[in-house]
Amino acid sequence: MAEAMPYRASHPCAACARLIDPLRTRSIAVDDEGFRFFCGTDCSAVFRAARQAKPARIPTPAFALPARGDEIASVHRLSPPPTTRGPATTPSAAQAWPVIAAGISALLGTLPGVWPSVVAALTLAGLCGIFLARFDERNEVGPIAWAIGPLGGALLAVSALFDETPAWTLVAAAVGVCVLWLRSFLARQAALPIEALLHELKAQVPPRSRVSLTGTEGGDTPTTRDGPTASIRAGEEVIVEAGEVIPVDGVVSLGEARVVPFPSAREAVFRGPNAAVLAGAQVIEGSLKVMASRVGGARALFRPGTFGLEGSAQSATVTRFATRARNPLVGLLIVGCATVLALSFGRDLASTLGGFGAALLTLPALALTVGVRAPFISASALAVCRGIVFRDASVLERAGRVTAAALCTDGTVTSGAATLLEVSSLTRGGESNELIALAMGAEQVAEPHPLAQAVRRYGEARDIVPTQLRRAAYARGMGVTALVDGGGALVLGNRQSLLTAGVSVAVADREAQRAESEGRTVVFLAVGGRARALFVFDDPVRPEARAAVQQLIDLDVEVVLLSGDHRTTVEALARPLDITHVKAELSADERAAEVGRLREAGGDVAVIGRDPSDESSLLAADIAITLDAVGSALEGDVTVASEDLRDAAYALAIARRARRTAQAAVGASLVGGLGLAVGAAIGIVHPAVVLLMAAGIDAWILPSATRLLPKAKLLSLPHA
Repeated sequence: MAEAMPYRASHPCAACARLIDPLRTRSIAVDDEGFRFFCGTDCSAVFRAARQAKPARIPTPAFALPARGDEIASVHRLSPPPTTRGPATTPSAAQAWPVIAAGISALLGTLPGVWPSVVAALTLAGLCGIFLARFDERNEVGPIAWAIGPLGGALLAVSALFDETPAWTLVAAAVGVCVLWLRSFLARQAALPIEALLHELKAQVPPRSRVSLTGTEGGDTPTTRDGPTASIRAGEEVIVEAGEVIPVDGVVSLGEARVVPFPSAREAVFRGPNAAVLAGAQVIEGSLKVMASRVGGARALFRPGTFGLEGSAQSATVTRFATRARNPLVGLLIVGCATVLALSFGRDLASTLGGFGAALLTLPALALTVGVRAPFISASALAVCRGIVFRDASVLERAGRVTAAALCTDGTVTSGAATLLEVSSLTRGGESNELIALAMGAEQVAEPHPLAQAVRRYGEARDIVPTQLRRAAYARGMGVTALVDGGGALVLGNRQSLLTAGVSVAVADREAQRAESEGRTVVFLAVGGRARALFVFDDPVRPEARAAVQQLIDLDVEVVLLSGDHRTTVEALARPLDITHVKAELSADERAAEVGRLREAGGDVAVIGRDPSDESSLLAADIAITLDAVGSALEGDVTVASEDLRDAAYALAIARRARRTAQAAVGASLVGGLGLAVGAAIGIVHPAVVLLMAAGIDAWILPSATRLLPKAKLLSLPHA
């Protein structure tokens, strides 16, 4: 029987952009633009429904590849396009009339000779106003919790009619009205800066875009479809010229440009083919054709608004807990418990009604709901301003639990741009140019590995032609093996590679140790069973690495350095970074196994690296933080638009702050709020005092998420 063909995931699904094998796809469609491949019938149905209303094609000039400029262009961001929906508005003064009525009733209640029924009527009128003003909170906190507060205030006001000394009970009822109004006011005020930031992020994306339809009408003339950005589907290509904003998350398929990569970026970076880009990035110089990997609400700039959604596997655990707490059955259970306590400890009808009403008023349903959702929305919005994208709220919450962070070396801690410093011949009469030619021929199969590129650049600068080798093969972490015409087997790699091939490295050991003690990377060349040359590379530590490591240490996160280099080299790199936990001379699979051992030791482990060179380690982590990957179709747990290690550390820091803020809100709501409710129900604390203390708890919990936001302006774009 013939051997089955390997699975080749080479085409994106036309609906979800997942890479699939076109020869084994389950669904194919053919239209006037060619073949469309889908993961399955569901994606095919979604695509067909979206294609029913299709704008006409507009012929355009051919897409030209721009030349890369020698100087960085000055960054000028465009004003965002006008949008129809703005951030929330501040509550109007007219909504404060219930508080005015409550204040009058409280004043009248303390005056002698005033009928309690008049004061109670004013209080009930204020409660009716509060009830109507809070109608929009019904879906947020649940119908039972929404009605509990006004009901409690009404019971407290009515209890004064049966009290021999009703003055202070009426004052407490008026205070209850003020507390209900204050809760709604604080919740709206706390939402303002968060909604404004979300609106500002969405405003970065242009409302209209040009989709490439190259060569679809029987000729070679490129065409485009100019239409709403919302109509773009995953897998389509958009054209972005200088001065325009990229409308989708995606990967550059053609062109080169200087791009401001994310909203708060202060300088432009180069982006070329296969580079991931973020929606909202502005092209400063050049032109790009970008294949969309995420569109609509899945784009990074639009995702933070979904981090407060409840009841799904992607929501945070603490948010799911709050969802259960607002269940109507839970609300009825709490009302039942308050009723039992009030009936058991009430001295008379007035104290029973008053205690029951005060208990209902103190229940912190709104604080519990808002306090656990808003921190994750704020944190994700802050992160995406910096080009950091969390996959969902559950990932953000787990990132806040990280206790150990494993840093990969090549391209993460180091610059990833290695330089070949020295070539040493280990045999008498060895010609260095010949050895370099052999290394160049071997490293051709290892491109684009940084060491392979360094060898190529070194040889090209000296006009050395690579030697043609036979059966060259590259194994990640183990180097290159090949056959040399008339010279036998060639091995190019580290110590372990040569020892595995049965080649002794003793002749080069002393010189290799000298280079490794200086933090250099050493590669050996063996031909015909003998070590022939020693190559010394320099890959300097990133200047921001020390600050990033210090930030992780300040978070009480254990930092581990993972590398395939010799231990002496890795220890020399770790020393100035204050990293004491080093794991060296590991293959890719061994690094993944080491991450697994860190997880078994307890706690959540994050791995910071790059894809695909650190793919195995990233897959083994609880939280995979991938640098320079935002926008790619293979987005992991946390992706960073830049190569800055400090952004990865900031992702863990903001996640921890969000998690702790949400946990503090839950603790204060349950311990403080329920404790006050019990105290009011059994009558050990006067209702007015209980309500003032409840107001203090609400005033601390409801704006807690806004305290995550910095006072300075986050985005560099000017706004209309």
